[in-house]
Amino acid sequence: MKKIISLIALIAILVTLCACGEKKGAAVEPAATLDPSSPEGMYGHIDQTQAIDGVHKIWNAEGVLFMLNNPDKDYEILCNIEMGDIAVTPAAEFTGKIEGANFIIKDFTVQGGEEEDFGIFCVNKGRIANMKFENVTCLPGAKAQNIGSLVGRNEGTFSRCTITGAMNVDACAAGANVGALVGLTTGTIQNMELTVDLNVTAANAANVGGIAGKIDGGTVDYIDTLGKLDVTGEGKSVGLFVGDASGVEMISCAFVGESNTIDGKLFNNFTGNPDDDERVVAYQGLWRDNNKEPLTPGQQKLRDRVVQEMYDICTIEWHPQDLVHSCYCTLSGCHGTYSSQYTYIGIPYNHKGGSLDRFKYCINEDGTMKDWVHDMPTFDGYDAYIGNDCSTAAIQALWTVSNSVDFLRVRYELPQFYDIGGCLPVGDYNWDFTYNSESDYTERYWDYNTEDVMFEAYACVRKGDLFANMIEAGGHTRMAAEDAVVVRDQDGKINSTYSYVLIHEQGAGWTDDVTMTTSTCKVNGKDTFGKLAGKFYVPITCEELITGEMEPVECAISQDATGKAGLTTGYIKANYYLDSVTLKITDSKGNVVFNHKMYTTAARRAETGDNDQIMRNYRDDYDMAYFATPLQKLQLEKGETYNYSITARLGTYDEIVVKEDSFING
Repeated sequence: MKKIISLIALIAILVTLCACGEKKGAAVEPAATLDPSSPEGMYGHIDQTQAIDGVHKIWNAEGVLFMLNNPDKDYEILCNIEMGDIAVTPAAEFTGKIEGANFIIKDFTVQGGEEEDFGIFCVNKGRIANMKFENVTCLPGAKAQNIGSLVGRNEGTFSRCTITGAMNVDACAAGANVGALVGLTTGTIQNMELTVDLNVTAANAANVGGIAGKIDGGTVDYIDTLGKLDVTGEGKSVGLFVGDASGVEMISCAFVGESNTIDGKLFNNFTGNPDDDERVVAYQGLWRDNNKEPLTPGQQKLRDRVVQEMYDICTIEWHPQDLVHSCYCTLSGCHGTYSSQYTYIGIPYNHKGGSLDRFKYCINEDGTMKDWVHDMPTFDGYDAYIGNDCSTAAIQALWTVSNSVDFLRVRYELPQFYDIGGCLPVGDYNWDFTYNSESDYTERYWDYNTEDVMFEAYACVRKGDLFANMIEAGGHTRMAAEDAVVVRDQDGKINSTYSYVLIHEQGAGWTDDVTMTTSTCKVNGKDTFGKLAGKFYVPITCEELITGEMEPVECAISQDATGKAGLTTGYIKANYYLDSVTLKITDSKGNVVFNHKMYTTAARRAETGDNDQIMRNYRDDYDMAYFATPLQKLQLEKGETYNYSITARLGTYDEIVVKEDSFING
């Protein structure tokens, strides 16, 4: 057990040393002026060891140590207090009162020793309210019988307190009671929030719970548990709330953390039955469902790749050198200006479907837009390079692993359009009904399915899957950044308020010719199932994310020609999204005389006469004739032999040399 040295003693030693070292006649440096807004400046005149109207006013780490060492008094916390990562011994039997005033006491370790009851407060028989503890590490001793991060044994009242941190229990007494909040309680615990990672090796038939090890009477209500519960060992009794419960009223408690107790039991060793006076009432008892099957290595790899691409699309930083106008977005009626006064995060918003790779091509290493971008005409030119919207951002991310999806607008993502590049459903909901893409909206899925069925589908969402909605004003697409977090009521029904998904998305644009000052993208936004259902979102995915397998990448040139004409003749075709083609020419000495990259453009869709808002032709081929114009500026020596290579870059980030040849300039 670490021995705690009072800050008073430490200060006294330092003062003594300074006094002993002072030379006679030497000028004394004036004391530094205290910041009047600091705790020392505001409360330094208050002696924390002396009560004011019966209450000790605590304002620094020294006062906290005094409070823990004198648990029979009344206290009030005056400000946030940093403990400086010191170790403290637990307070013994607390019989006083503490008003925490919602100030935070942070960064310390509670080091146990010979105590049978262990916590910041070993035993509470008093009243503690509005206290917040942050970044607390709890290390109980091997003899502890009742173990909790906040209190070992509670016979009094805790209300409106929070605690974050971790507790590791490697050894404890036989039959110990271990809880992330309290070991054993017979008193009252109300309105608590804890994010405590509890790791227990239970070799002595311990009772372990995400809130309490054992509850024997009293009241426990409105508790949110957000940390991890990891319990190993034999002979243990584990519940997500309580390991052993009897004679207690529990109201509106939620375990929303992670646990290796997969069965989802709220209680274990439940004593009593509904007809007895001794009973447990768990109104709105909630628990986190961790029953998802582990992903295969292939699924994990592809899903990680898709989510990373979406994250990169939404977080790349850039700023224009001049005013840059967005294209006019016909669906949402938005256009406006990007200003050189601001730095933007995420690819610009428009309906052109630009990839991350082509946007990087448009900016310098310092994030400024390249000069040639500003010289290109608005609407027809650079917008094809630098923008995307919600659905095209999502499909660009999917195209890094998929060639089964192929859509431009939200409506074509839906399972009804699977045969022409739409997505597959996530979960087991009815989608096989006639869907009119021009007038129907995703609310119809709720007409053909119950809300519970759709929530169960939401529960199946894994990272990389999409949510799509169509409403009267338009549609939107979001990508799951992580697996859905599923929280169920005591009867196993999904709770749509606590269940949620973290989302990456390219957001909406703007209206009325305004100047953009912020990003249109979001990362790790938290959307509850209820919020998603309120706008009738449908969960969808692509085949590759389900199987964890990709079709081998292929790319070749067709309609080939010979000689110099072969540089601008033929179509490059790929079985994945084709983002760009580079033509490189070198002379006989190996000097590069031409090195030009061309990106596929939305104009290709119109040229093929297939403007049905499906991106097949946009994706599948590239006409080498586009190199004719830049090649006209190239002056080559007559009779000289030149070598050239044509390299295609796919959305999968594969670079394939599709042709290498030479010609004699005639």
